[in-house]
Amino acid sequence: MNRTLFNYILAGVMIAVLLAGYVIFAFLPLYKKFVERKQAYAAQYKKLEAAQALVGRYDEVMERMGKLQIEMKELEARVPDQARIPELLKDVTRVAARCNLRDFQFAPRPVVAKPEYSVQPVEITITCSYHALGLFVSELAVLPRLIAAREFQIMGRDKTGTTDSISAKMILVTYVRPAH
Repeated sequence: MNRTLFNYILAGVMIAVLLAGYVIFAFLPLYKKFVERKQAYAAQYKKLEAAQALVGRYDEVMERMGKLQIEMKELEARVPDQARIPELLKDVTRVAARCNLRDFQFAPRPVVAKPEYSVQPVEITITCSYHALGLFVSELAVLPRLIAAREFQIMGRDKTGTTDSISAKMILVTYVRPAH
């Protein structure tokens, strides 16, 4: 073999070894870091887009929050504090009188305390017609205070459908704000 050819082959092998060493020890680790950073950038960009979408809806969210706060104040106004329970019971008695209920009796039960509110149950016993009972319950629903009727028991007294044909028993429940 010719010495010049040997030197060219040797130089070519050395360049190939150097190039392989550069690729293995310098380029591939840098390329791996580049790919990792590119993926991290893409993930952060997605988070940024999501945040921009939320910021774009900020006014809508704040408007909805304002409406919910107004609704909450209206509902709080319908929930009496403990000092207003006697007034509420008077309102129920007035409704009973307007609806011509006979033998209207009520007995407050003990208050049931909850973490954010209390429940004041009142047992009601009445004698009336079906129509008067329906009117009584619908009148309770439009009172400015929040009242729920539970545990209905209706017993027929006579089958003619005349006045005072049923006896009814129920629990009226009102929600009471805790004293601040």
